[in-house]
Amino acid sequence: MSSNDGAFSFQHVYSAADGFVGRMHFPGGLVASSVWADLAEFAEQHGDGFVHLTSRGNVQVRGLKQAPEVRGGAQVLATPGHAELATLATELAGAVRQDIVIGLDGGHGEILRLRPDIGLVLIDETRMQVVDASLNAGPIVDVAQVNEVVSGIAAAMPPEFSGAAVELPVAVGHSAPIGWLEDKSSELVALGAGVPLGRMDARLSRFLAAIEVDITVTPWHSLYIPNLPAGVAEQVVKVLAPMGLIFDAQSPWLRASACIGAPGCSHALADVRGDLLSAVASGQLEVNSPVYFAGCAKRCGHPRRAHVEYQATAEGDYEIFERS
Repeated sequence: MSSNDGAFSFQHVYSAADGFVGRMHFPGGLVASSVWADLAEFAEQHGDGFVHLTSRGNVQVRGLKQAPEVRGGAQVLATPGHAELATLATELAGAVRQDIVIGLDGGHGEILRLRPDIGLVLIDETRMQVVDASLNAGPIVDVAQVNEVVSGIAAAMPPEFSGAAVELPVAVGHSAPIGWLEDKSSELVALGAGVPLGRMDARLSRFLAAIEVDITVTPWHSLYIPNLPAGVAEQVVKVLAPMGLIFDAQSPWLRASACIGAPGCSHALADVRGDLLSAVASGQLEVNSPVYFAGCAKRCGHPRRAHVEYQATAEGDYEIFERS
C-alpha cells in the first residue's frame, strides 16, 4: 500500500493497538499544498480519518489495516520561515540515505534543542557550525559544502566532536511561531497555527490544500503558513480558527501535549488525551506552563523543555514529575 498517486511516501511503519502507523518525513517539514488533500483522502480511505503531527515534525496516519510500503532515509528538521534552510533541507534529504535526524537551526537554538544526530546552526548567510547530538561544536563549513560534509559525517555515525559545547539561548515560552507574522521584506504575511495535540481531521487537511501555498509542519505541533496577502490571511484565520487551528499565542493548548495513550497504544495505562481534555475543559488543570500527559514510563513524544509531567499509573491515576 502506498499513497494514491505517489504524492508522499512513508519512511517508517510500526504496529500499534489501533493498527499500523505510517510515518512520513517531509524535508524541513515543507508539505506541498496539493499533498494536504492527498493526505486527507488517504487517512479517510485507509486510516482513522485524521492527519497526525508528531513532536519531531513528522506526519503520521494511524489505524492502517495493512502496513504501507516504506522508503527509508534521513529526516531533516529546519527552522520555519528560512527559505535557504528549506532548500538545504530538500538537498540533504536527497543526499543522505542513513536513517538519522539532521537539524538545520536558524541561529536561535530551537532546532538544536531537539538534539538531532547532526545539527547545523546558521552563523551568517554563507557559513554554518556543525554540532553533534551532545551539542559539542564541530567544524564551521560553507553552506555550499554542507551536503558533502554531512554525507561524510553520516557515513561514520555517530559524530563526536571535541569542540566546546554550544550554549543555547534561554528558551522563553513556546518555540512555535504563532499568530500573525509580518514579513518586513515584502507586503506578504505568514501565519503560525497551533494544532491541538497534533491532530487534525481530514476536512481541515483539505482546507489547508485550498490555501494553495506550501505549508511547513513544525516540531511543535504547529503549522507555518507563508506568503499570504493580508486579506487572504484574514480569511484563513476566520475560516480555520473555528475548525480548531490556534492563532492565539496565549492559548493553553500550545503548552499542553500528550502521547497517543489508550486505546491507540497497548502500553498506555490510561486515555491520557481524554483525561487532559477533560481536566482543561473543567478548569481542574490550568495550563500556565508546559504540561505533558504520558500513558506509561516510555513517555513517547515528551517535550524537549522544562515541563510538568502527569504519568499514568492506572486508569484515572497519575504520578506527577517536574522535568527539566
